[in-house]
Amino acid sequence: MTILVWSKVAAMLLALAAAAVWAVPPVADARLWLAVPAGLAGLPAMGLLYRAMRDGSLAVVAPVAAVAALVPVAWGLLHGDRLSLFAVLGTVAGLAGATLAGWPVPGHRHRRPHHSANVCALGAALGFGIYFVLLHEAATASQFWSVAYARIAEGTAALLVLAVMHVRRRTRKALTTPTPTVTTPAAGPAASAVSAAGPAASAVSAAGPAASAAPAIADLSPPTKTSRGLSARNVVPVFLVGATDAFADAAFIAAAAAALAPAAVVASLYPAVTLLLNRSLLRERLHTVHLYGVLAALLAVACLAR
Repeated sequence: MTILVWSKVAAMLLALAAAAVWAVPPVADARLWLAVPAGLAGLPAMGLLYRAMRDGSLAVVAPVAAVAALVPVAWGLLHGDRLSLFAVLGTVAGLAGATLAGWPVPGHRHRRPHHSANVCALGAALGFGIYFVLLHEAATASQFWSVAYARIAEGTAALLVLAVMHVRRRTRKALTTPTPTVTTPAAGPAASAVSAAGPAASAVSAAGPAASAAPAIADLSPPTKTSRGLSARNVVPVFLVGATDAFADAAFIAAAAAALAPAAVVASLYPAVTLLLNRSLLRERLHTVHLYGVLAALLAVACLAR
C-alpha cells in the first residue's frame, strides 16, 4: 500500500511539474474529463495487482492481469470494429490462460492465497481495461492533458487514501496504548504489625493523610509499534515507479492514437518482462498447469496485437 500510494503521488507531482513547463492551458472539451474517472479506476486496479502479487506467484498473476486487453477489444466491437481470425484466437486464448493460470493444483501449499491472488488479478485486468478505454477517449481531446488529468486525479485519490491510513493508524495507536493505572497495596499482616507498634503507629496516623498514604505504583507500558510509512531509502525507487508509470501512459496514448485495441494489447505484453525478471532474479518455478496458462495468456496478447 505504501508503494502504491506514494508512487501515485510522485506521478502527480511529475504531471504538475510538466504542466507548469508545458504552459499551455487545457482545451475546453468535455471528453478530456474522462481522464478523471480513468485515474480513479487505475488506482484500485494497481492496488489489486499489488495485492495479487503479494498473495500469489508473480509469474501467474501478471499474465492473468494482462487479459485487460479484452476490454478495449470489446469496446471496439461495440463501436463497429470487426474481429479478425487472430482476434478471435486471442480472445479464446486469453480466457483459457486466465482459467489455467488460476487452476487449483492438488497438494499446493498456498492454495487459498493463490485463489485470492487470481481473483485480485482479474479485478486488476478489468480496472486496467477500463483505464485504457477512458484514457484513449480523453486523449482524443488532448494527449498531454489527458495524462495530466489522470495522474492528478489518481494522485489526489492516493492522498485521500494516505489521509485515511494516517487517521486509522493514530486511532489504532490510541486504542492500543494502555492508560496509566495506580494500584494501592492491600492491607495485610503489615497493617497489624503497625497497629501493634504502639505510639509510633499513632504518630504516623496523626501525621495526616499524606503521611499514611501508600506509595503509588504506575503501570506505564511502552506503546505498541504501528506500521511504518515510507522510509528514506525507498524514496528514489518509489519516485521511479511513479515516473515510469506516467511515461508509460504517455507512450500508450501516442501508440493508441491510430487504433486503441492493438495499442492496449501491446501494452499488455509486460508479463513477458515480469516472467523474465521473475525467473532470473527470484528463481521461481511454475507448475505445468500454470505454465500452460501463462503461455496461453501470452499467446492471446500476441494474437490480439496483430
